[in-house]
Amino acid sequence: KNLNTLLEGLATGRLMEVFEALYADDVVMSENADPNATRVGKAANREYEAYFAANAQWHGAKMGPIVVDGENSAYEMW
Repeated sequence: KNLNTLLEGLATGRLMEVFEALYADDVVMSENADPNATRVGKAANREYEAYFAANAQWHGAKMGPIVVDGENSAYEMW
């Protein structure tokens, strides 16, 4: 249920809303284009996501494959 809520929120541009509601305090995030740019912790990721949300032009999103393994998940989005 939480993953579906997350993906629906991302697809509709409610990035910060779902970030605050669903991301863990110890979240680890990285971008595929720069594997050295890993951010650890909700505070570090909040800053990055807020910058992205404030500076991106949102035209929607599409979801690709979703992988769920216990409490871990990954998804492709473009």
